[in-house]
Amino acid sequence: MPASETGSRKNASMKSSEQAKAVSRSDLARRAFELFARDGFDGVSVEAVAAACGVTKGSLYWHYSSKKELVLAACSHYYRQWQEEAHGMCFQGDSDLDRFRNLVEMCVKQCLFNERNRSFTAELFAQALRDKDLLASWTQFVDTVELMLKRLFIAATQEQNVAVEHPEDRVRWMLSTIEGLKQMALCVPDVVRDWNVDKITERLVDEALHLSGSVRTA
Repeated sequence: MPASETGSRKNASMKSSEQAKAVSRSDLARRAFELFARDGFDGVSVEAVAAACGVTKGSLYWHYSSKKELVLAACSHYYRQWQEEAHGMCFQGDSDLDRFRNLVEMCVKQCLFNERNRSFTAELFAQALRDKDLLASWTQFVDTVELMLKRLFIAATQEQNVAVEHPEDRVRWMLSTIEGLKQMALCVPDVVRDWNVDKITERLVDEALHLSGSVRTA
């Protein structure tokens, strides 16, 4: 191999290495999330993410070995952002009912009224049906969401002196309702537009507390 060609490859490798150090894994994951939300998983290439971050494809591969690894990193970015905001909601409010309502409201805002999140999670859900690793990551995230909501829901029912059997079923019903509205909104946007955040939140909280089987104690 000619010395000039060897030198060119060495320089290219050094450039990729320098660029890789200049951009972080979290920056790449965040930008990938934004592009996937806008154009879909299949509509975004590794090259597109690298270009959006101002680095070469080789620099991106320095951090992520494949597009699938980048997709999973984008998912983790979404999960982390959601959980950070949700943890803040758990400490806001003067009562357990307020804190539960605040968390439900955040779920409604992020899942239904945040168009980027709505598009990304709908794409993720569709892809997860065919990919066990994506499904595992989504399932773990949903389990975390359920646990946070269940803890606040139980505290709220105790505070309100409402006896509820199987509180986990109430929480799953709420999440299923939100997911159903999200899927509908992809095809029929008016499903969400005709309702505001407060109206949906109050309906979910009220029905979760007063579905058949709830009994107010003395």
